[in-house]
Amino acid sequence: MTYLKKIIEILAKIQILFSPILLFSFFGVISYMYFDSVFGIILLIFFILSGIILGIFFLRNSLKNESAVKFMSRVNASPDVP
Repeated sequence: MTYLKKIIEILAKIQILFSPILLFSFFGVISYMYFDSVFGIILLIFFILSGIILGIFFLRNSLKNESAVKFMSRVNASPDVP
């Protein structure tokens, strides 16, 4: 495997991993801004940890059958909902 293929594979893995982390972090920040107390901080940490766990789960399941590049190309090639 060439260096370029390895770099592309690593970038695809990072993209799969960070998508749920960013989404759940956004929900955590919104909950922190809404509650603005210790409960908000607890919710923020809960959402971030949930995003990390879900990201690892998606990454492991996507790598079970195929490479990360094939998974990302299949996701990006799916038609959008009109």
